[in-house]
Amino acid sequence: MPMTSAPEVMNYELKLETTPATLVPSEPLKIRFLIFQSKTGEQVKQFDVNYDKPFHLFIVSQDLEYYDH
Repeated sequence: MPMTSAPEVMNYELKLETTPATLVPSEPLKIRFLIFQSKTGEQVKQFDVNYDKPFHLFIVSQDLEYYDH
């Protein structure tokens, strides 16, 4: 069985934008994630798919009563 090399591990920077900019409890909002390579500053636009999704997001309320994945 041939050996394969592990993917390169890199650091990324995340920029988060919300609309509206000031969040209001129980009001709808849009969340936008921008991901950049730390070394080059280049925006990442293609992702490997793991577990059938290119991105996993967990949302948990401060009191831990609400959880969504």
